[in-house]
Amino acid sequence: MQFPDVTLLTVDDHSGGWDDLQKAHFADGGIFDQLVKRNTPQPSQAILAL
Repeated sequence: MQFPDVTLLTVDDHSGGWDDLQKAHFADGGIFDQLVKRNTPQPSQAILAL
């Protein structure tokens, strides 16, 4: 079986480099923090789930 060719991207080409990627995704308030906050039940929601 042969897989189709895929286009490879580099961080420099796609995201402006590692420094920009780090700031956007992993700095305080970045995308990672937003996702964790969005998917973490708030205390009032946790009590209701019991």
